[in-house]
Amino acid sequence: MGGTSTDVALVHQCTPRMSHDNQVDAYPLQMPQLDIHTIGAGGGSIIWLGEDGTLQIGPRSAGAVPGPACYGRGGSEATVSDANLMLGRLTAERPLAGGLRLDREAAERVFAKLGERLATTDLTALADAALKIAVARMAGAVREVSVHRGFDPRDFVLCAFGGAGPMHGFLVAEELGMTRVLVPRYPGHLSALGQMLADQRHDFVLAWGGRLSELRLADLHERARTLTERGRAALLSEGLEIARHRHAVSVDMRYAGQSFTLAIAWDPAHEDLADLRAAFDGRHEQTFGYADRDNDAEIVNLRVVSVGEVDKPELRFASETGAEPRVHERVVWFDEWRATPVYDRALMPAGFVLQGPAIIEEAGGTSVVPPGWRVRVHPSGSLACDRVG
Repeated sequence: MGGTSTDVALVHQCTPRMSHDNQVDAYPLQMPQLDIHTIGAGGGSIIWLGEDGTLQIGPRSAGAVPGPACYGRGGSEATVSDANLMLGRLTAERPLAGGLRLDREAAERVFAKLGERLATTDLTALADAALKIAVARMAGAVREVSVHRGFDPRDFVLCAFGGAGPMHGFLVAEELGMTRVLVPRYPGHLSALGQMLADQRHDFVLAWGGRLSELRLADLHERARTLTERGRAALLSEGLEIARHRHAVSVDMRYAGQSFTLAIAWDPAHEDLADLRAAFDGRHEQTFGYADRDNDAEIVNLRVVSVGEVDKPELRFASETGAEPRVHERVVWFDEWRATPVYDRALMPAGFVLQGPAIIEEAGGTSVVPPGWRVRVHPSGSLACDRVG
C-alpha cells in the first residue's frame, strides 16, 4: 500500500501467481505478468461523500503534490493519511523521512469541513469510519486474489509493505480472519529493493495442443525442449552460465468446450499426460468447486519460464542492541483512546518481542500493531506477527 493504491498478489508455495489474460482499457493483453489486483486506496486517497451521503474512499488521490492536507502543501480534502493522523497512528511531533512534519490542525480542518456536511462534530468517529471503509476495501482486494481463485486467506501470511502497508495490514488481517502478518525490512522501499535484486526472467509461449486423448507425449516433450533451448540461449547471451539457469514448464488447459484455461505446472522428467490430467482436474476442483472428469481435457498453450540467477549482496541485519527500543508513548485510537508505546525499529534486536498495542516507527514506514497481536523480530530483521487474542 502506497500513496495512491493498494496492490495485492498471492504467493502459493513460494511461487507468485501469474496471469496471462489481462486487459488495459478495452484492449486485451495476452502476456504473462504477476496476478496483481489493484484498488484506489492509498495514503493519499481522498475521502468524499457519495450522492447518497455515505463516505467513500478513492480512487481519486491527492498525490504527492499537494498531497494530504496534513502535508501542509495546500491539500484541501481529507485523505486516509489525514485520518491516520487524527487517530494518533501518525504523529506531528517528529518529522517523517525527508524532513516532512505533519500538520494536525490542517487535518482537523478538512475533517471538520467533511463533518459539517454530515452534521457531526465527532471528528474521531468520522476518521475511524473512513479508516474502516478503507480497510474493508483492502480486504476485498485480498479476497479477489484468494477466495475468488479458490484459496482461503486464513491459510496464508499477510505480507504488509509499501509506505502505508504496515499501518493498515493488521486491520486487514483481522477483517479476513488471518492470524499472521509479516512486515519485511525496509517496507517502504521493498519494491525498489526487489527490482534491484530480481533474477533475469524470460517467458516463452507456444500456441499448440489439442485433446489429451489425441496427443502424443513425445510431441509435448519435443516442443518443451525447443522452448527450453530458447530460454537457455537467451540467458547465456546475458552472461549467465548454465549452472545459474532454472526452467519451468507449464501448459494452459481446459475442458473441451470451455473458453477459459488454467495454468498447470508440468515436470517433463517425471510426469506424463495422465499426471497432467490429474493435476488439471484437481486445480479445476479447487478453483471452481467441481471437476468434470468424464469430459475430455485439452492443452491450448505450452509455456516455459527461464530464470537466470544474478549475484546478490548479503543483506545483513544489524540492530543497535545497546539502546532501549521503546522510545516514548502517545495516545492512539483503537476503538478507544489508549496510551500506546512507540518503538524505534532500528533499535529492536533479533529475538525482541513486544505485545500490541504498539507503534513501530522507521524510515519509510510505520507499523500500527493493535491489541491482541504479538510481534517478534526474526533473525532476518523482518517482523513476524501473530494474533494471540
